[in-house]
Amino acid sequence: MRTNLSMIAATVLSLGISMTPASATADISLRGDETSPSTSSSSSATAKEAGGDFVLVDETLETRPVRLVELDDQSIVFRESSDGALETRRTSACVAIFSRRGTQPPQIRGMLLLADGQILPGSIIPTSVEAGDTFAWDHPWLGRLDLPLDSVRFLALQNDAQRAVDANADVVQLKNGDRLEGFVLSLADPMVIEIANADGTSEAIHVAHERVVSVTMVTPDQRSHGSRLWFRDGTVLDTSSLRLGDDGYLRLETLLDAPNADLSKIRIDLLSALLLSPDALIPLASLPVSSLEAPPMRYRIPAPRVEGRNGPLGLGSIRYHGPLTARYTVPGGVRRFAADAELPLDARVWGDCELVIRSDDREVFRARLSADAPSVSINTAIDGSELTIDILEGANGPVQDVVELRNAMLLRQTR
Repeated sequence: MRTNLSMIAATVLSLGISMTPASATADISLRGDETSPSTSSSSSATAKEAGGDFVLVDETLETRPVRLVELDDQSIVFRESSDGALETRRTSACVAIFSRRGTQPPQIRGMLLLADGQILPGSIIPTSVEAGDTFAWDHPWLGRLDLPLDSVRFLALQNDAQRAVDANADVVQLKNGDRLEGFVLSLADPMVIEIANADGTSEAIHVAHERVVSVTMVTPDQRSHGSRLWFRDGTVLDTSSLRLGDDGYLRLETLLDAPNADLSKIRIDLLSALLLSPDALIPLASLPVSSLEAPPMRYRIPAPRVEGRNGPLGLGSIRYHGPLTARYTVPGGVRRFAADAELPLDARVWGDCELVIRSDDREVFRARLSADAPSVSINTAIDGSELTIDILEGANGPVQDVVELRNAMLLRQTR
């Protein structure tokens, strides 16, 4: 059963996923069975060759380009180039793998976000009200999923649906612009939401699916389990078992109730990222800025701009308009920070600044960025409870002192 409305307290954040009608959705075939076009010899070759488009992140946050050959719960076999020697690393000594090709936000017509962070494109399957605490969802390649109501964070049924960000109750957004706030009792067709009246009474409102744009629910965060995979079609999936064979196909077991899913052949080239150790990696983009400071002559301090927060691994990019000092409160157990820093192309005419990283005000990294040396990689030990990003003006003063951090990540000690 879902927790009573009066016991719920959650902060609702917006989710930036592009939505588009089904007719405009890219046709991505993940499966590799005999009935799929992806079983042709050329597709098999493509799957194998795509193993080279990845970056391996190890337990020190060092990264290296790899061509994946095999992977299971015990080891990862790879080459650094197509004709390089085979190398093997323990899976437990690696944190993540992500695609070097980059990804664009997927365009999907319907989407389900679960409270543990899994994302499932697809559409809701109409069921009777008697379904109560469960509902059915149709995923393009997992098939029918029977899910508990209290696992839902956001449900988009129509194009350009956005999560409600200003409510402390469940919100059903309607096509006519109205919204119902209360406690969702059922996602059947019609949906049922209990709302409070001004006189202190409550009533159950029934709403047909065809009238609904989206449903935002204040379900508390739920812990994810196993390894997490991001796919090009927008699917984010947790798995209890994962294996990559030398034929270039993934085999996995999902933690969801998907009795009809055949996960014995998923093309590796459609994988965007794999988080092997969910508790160890913390994207800097996921942390709020605890304080923002700037020299006295700045009357306005632009907040750091985060893009791609909901992309693979949640890393995204963070753009700082200096000179400024941005401070972050670091979760316990964090021992390392890594990122790629760059002076953006549009800031290389006058841009000249120093990037300083501090751990509890102890300097751990410093580099100068300019048109002559516009980028630098950071990988440094940290041991404090606060991480500070300083952008200091250089030879040309405060003009175009812009720094973009990509793949900024913190490593937490888990063992």
